[in-house]
Amino acid sequence: MSSNKPNITTIDEPGLDWAIHDIQGILADKFDWMTVFHRAYPFREYRSEERKTHTIPKVWVGINEYMNVLPNDFLIGQAFFFVTDYEKKIEADLQFGSTFRAEVSLIVWVNTNNIPGHTTGPSIAKLKKEISDLLVDHISVVKIESMTDQDAEQVFDGFTIQDVDTQYLMLPYAGLRINMVLQYNYSAC
Repeated sequence: MSSNKPNITTIDEPGLDWAIHDIQGILADKFDWMTVFHRAYPFREYRSEERKTHTIPKVWVGINEYMNVLPNDFLIGQAFFFVTDYEKKIEADLQFGSTFRAEVSLIVWVNTNNIPGHTTGPSIAKLKKEISDLLVDHISVVKIESMTDQDAEQVFDGFTIQDVDTQYLMLPYAGLRINMVLQYNYSAC
């Protein structure tokens, strides 16, 4: 598997994975220059040289294989989803299946120098607006709770990063985290 052409998987199953799959497809269609991954899972890796355990976001890319989705210089931009809380049942319906909600973050990282038509330097305000507009219009998105592009620690909250070493958000790179609530059911209709 090449770093600049990763295997993009989707999980088209009922429930939370379908909601993420559908948003993933819409983002990939709108931003064809961006690599949009599905759901990332927290993997813990022990680093013996530091004597620390790091939490790394990894997405499933095929049979028993996962890929680290922290920023990658070989991509113009990338995005992945991260479930940040338990799924909560909000309504029970025997005919259509129970309705659930989950808090999910969309984490985006871009090289602003390489975004087609991008002329605003380090600002990703236009990208934030376009992504949030797509999300607000999606049937599964109940609400956008918050957004941040202030610093890498906030954007990659939940994962171990060493921003002093990596400078993930130093020009020309920028990142964005959108925290939202998704609603869905597990009905196979």
